[in-house]
Amino acid sequence: NVDLGSRLSLKNSVIWGNRSIFVNSMDEPLPKVSEAIHHTKGTKGAELTTIEHCLIEHSGGSAHWNPALGVDLGGNLDTDPHFSAPFSSPSAPWRVSTGGNYRLSENSPAIDAGTVTPPMDSADLDGDGDVDEPLPFDLGGNDRILGRGMDLGAYEYAYECWFVDAKATGDGTGLSWRDAFTSLQDALDDSEPPDSRAAASREIWVAQGVYYPDEGVDRSDNDPEATFRLRDGDAIYGGFTGEETTREARDSVKNVTILSGDIDQNDKNEDGNLIAEDTTQIDGRNSYHVVASGGKRSAVLDGFTITGGLANSPGHIDGAGLYVASGSLIISDCVFSGNKANNVGGALLLSSQVDTPLVIGCRFVGNGARLGGAIFTAFDGGFVTQSILAGNRAESDGGAVYVQGQTTFTNSVISGNYSETKAGGVFSDEHVVHFDSCTLWGNRAGELAGDVRAGPFVSFNNCIVGLDSTLSLKATYRHCLVEGSGGSVAWNPDYGVDGGGNLDGDPGFLMTIVPEEAPTVSGDLRLTPKSPLVDKGAIGLLPKDIGDVDGDGDTEELLPLDLEGNAR
Repeated sequence: NVDLGSRLSLKNSVIWGNRSIFVNSMDEPLPKVSEAIHHTKGTKGAELTTIEHCLIEHSGGSAHWNPALGVDLGGNLDTDPHFSAPFSSPSAPWRVSTGGNYRLSENSPAIDAGTVTPPMDSADLDGDGDVDEPLPFDLGGNDRILGRGMDLGAYEYAYECWFVDAKATGDGTGLSWRDAFTSLQDALDDSEPPDSRAAASREIWVAQGVYYPDEGVDRSDNDPEATFRLRDGDAIYGGFTGEETTREARDSVKNVTILSGDIDQNDKNEDGNLIAEDTTQIDGRNSYHVVASGGKRSAVLDGFTITGGLANSPGHIDGAGLYVASGSLIISDCVFSGNKANNVGGALLLSSQVDTPLVIGCRFVGNGARLGGAIFTAFDGGFVTQSILAGNRAESDGGAVYVQGQTTFTNSVISGNYSETKAGGVFSDEHVVHFDSCTLWGNRAGELAGDVRAGPFVSFNNCIVGLDSTLSLKATYRHCLVEGSGGSVAWNPDYGVDGGGNLDGDPGFLMTIVPEEAPTVSGDLRLTPKSPLVDKGAIGLLPKDIGDVDGDGDTEELLPLDLEGNAR
């Protein structure tokens, strides 16, 4: 609360998750913005408040600033800060608590979003007598700047780091590349979890090689229930050679890091790469779930190839590659290949208890299940971006994806998938599905809707949509090529609602896909220079960069890059 005449300056701060029950003189609730900062004299007080490089709830950020808060000096955000374990504001103010962990999670937009220079150390926190130096520590005693700039809030993002390298010959403590764990299970099982009051999370760096979930201390050989289980706050990264000193130096394409469910190591592997290209290469006993995740805090899985999962036993029939039961998970830069589930989600299952899952820059190829050959999602708010789903197969519906909760797809290709009944590409019935800047083409179904089967709550913006789709008359299209629709000039209302700017005809791919060949990973769906679709999209329909595909920390900007990393 800021009284008239008071001057307030805010820098590098976070104001989030507060609640107010106060009302004005008319007994009306105060606006939401007052839960962050309230000026007793309205705009006159706000004129004396300056705010820069802060994350403030209900502010709109610098892009859409609410002047009722004060004067925007730039660099401000209004997005979930992703605290490690925040105190729940709905119970305030009736229950006062000092609980909660307000350190930043790995995916926090507040990381490096502050000013380059900290304030002066006026309280001499380090006891060196120098009160004119920049503030040396954060609230947890870590260096105040650990990255490119200050993090917003009281804490710098800090983590513990463990190392895994199957070729390591040191003492196996996991504290360096030389002394790395040789089994990923040992890093997951034996190392202590991060102190909730010292580090926000634990990072595990894994060098190239093949890792099996039944290998490690106190593990049973060939146990199909063995899984790489992520714990709260874990951030696991593959793609290292075993010499890097920074995460940015790794290359997951060159340094392939495989998490394999082939525990008896007898799957068909004629090319010698130890990756199942499709489910027909699975042989013998394999892990029910190669990776499993479930908790309350955010976890990260980044830079791995996940292969050979086989969920084929009672109680273990879903999510053969990755089974996500709960918690928040970011799955980035991963390949899911040759995983099979008897029921749903051959590669990936996202249950209804999951919190804001993000799938960023992944490839799903050659996976299979009854429903959702690659992905089965039951969560409202799932997000898939910069990804390719090709050559997957469903014995029933949803060759690539089966949707049972609100889901958004952006900048992704869904092609060459097959279902024996409905929707070779994506199946959804009564759930909200958004497609932004996506290509859905060359999928096949045995009975109905090769590319998409969706109910009334589906929308397409800047997309290419194949002919073989069954959609509600309420489906909306804006600036899309919809095969067989007639385009906006001669729109066929059987396809849904024409939102303008739509086309029909040959998209002009470099190499198209023949649906009859699905499941297949063939084709090249990039556009030729003479394609009629060049420059025909609408910039204003680009979605926000939720996945931060350019790594600049700005998730509020419009999507800046296409699937290949070219400027959008």
